Amino acid sequence: MSAYLRHLMVALLLAAADAPATTTDEGALILAYHDGEEARNAGRWEQALALFQQAADLSSRVGPVWSHYTYDSYWAMAQVCDRLNRPADALRYFEEAERRAAAAVDANPAQAGKHAVDRVHLLNHVIIQRLASGQVTLAARDTARARALCDEIRRRFYPGLPPEQLPPRFFAAHMMIFNHENDLLDFR
Repeated sequence: MSAYLRHLMVALLLAAADAPATTTDEGALILAYHDGEEARNAGRWEQALALFQQAADLSSRVGPVWSHYTYDSYWAMAQVCDRLNRPADALRYFEEAERRAAAAVDANPAQAGKHAVDRVHLLNHVIIQRLASGQVTLAARDTARARALCDEIRRRFYPGLPPEQLPPRFFAAHMMIFNHENDLLDFR
């Protein structure tokens, strides 16, 4: 990508974030994350992992409006590690992404519902990793956490809505956890 296009992309993303860049960290964060996405899409896994790590490091130095880049970066690192068949690293990054998503719920109230649903999706990945590695007790614990989180999201963001009116992304997350609950019955 040309330098002009990269500069234009950063300017557009900063404008879309509705938050002025107070330092060069925000621009560097956006570039590192999006360069990581390009490397991942091109199959350059190690480069993608390094760029997402750089984005995660930079996101810790910027304001809360950028908090989604923190957990998105860890989420992306987990997916790359999963692709590289490094399940222990993938699990560690999925867990860190979920912790960071929890912090994003409090840090950015305007996006709290989205971040909370992302937490359920991340917990789903944690549960899958745990079941694949035989950590059934921990998978059951995380499934219970995810169920409680689904119930909280429903009470807080979608009170009284029947299932067919729930946003598709939340409904999908809710169903994933329901499936894990059923899967765990096979282990008892």
